[in-house]
Amino acid sequence: MNVAAVVLAAGASKRMKQVKALIRVRGKSLLDHLLSRISATDCAPIVVVSGAHDLQIVIEPETTRIQEVHNNRWHLGQLSSTQVGLSNIDQNFSECSGAIVFTVDRPFVDVSTILAMIEAHRRHPEAILQPGYEGQRGHPILIPRRWFSDWLALQPTDSARTLFSRMDISLARQVITVEDPAIFDNFDRREDFEGMVDVEF
Repeated sequence: MNVAAVVLAAGASKRMKQVKALIRVRGKSLLDHLLSRISATDCAPIVVVSGAHDLQIVIEPETTRIQEVHNNRWHLGQLSSTQVGLSNIDQNFSECSGAIVFTVDRPFVDVSTILAMIEAHRRHPEAILQPGYEGQRGHPILIPRRWFSDWLALQPTDSARTLFSRMDISLARQVITVEDPAIFDNFDRREDFEGMVDVEF
């Protein structure tokens, strides 16, 4: 039962006033931090959705799991990028039973959280999974293939909340308890990095 990863990194980063994915922390870009965590699991493929900016992704020949797809409609919002990633997996990777959708502004999710979500998916292959910490849901979210068509049917300007208001989707949601406060990260402005060391803007 293969689980793919979709990394959303297509936005313009207007509030950050520079390419968010390429901000360096402790010598690595936010995107590289996230990709290294995902790559430590057996997620495959790892689909990075780009859009407004060149992400300068260097994919080594032997690293066949990582690929970049471009969202020409990135300006329509995050859902449009989710749809581009899910569509790519749906059309090209029939062996995948689901996809974990990550955002580049939450790059420090622990590897153990990703592994816990994969294991929970293998036990509950039709459940929509989110990690939880101290009673609150966070990110990323695991979407089973069973629900891909529902996400793809949304208008790009809609929100996932449109789906979560449906009874069948609501009943399919499950929370996986983890010890990982990084599931709540949201590096959206420069001030969000306050207290962190070795940050290069």
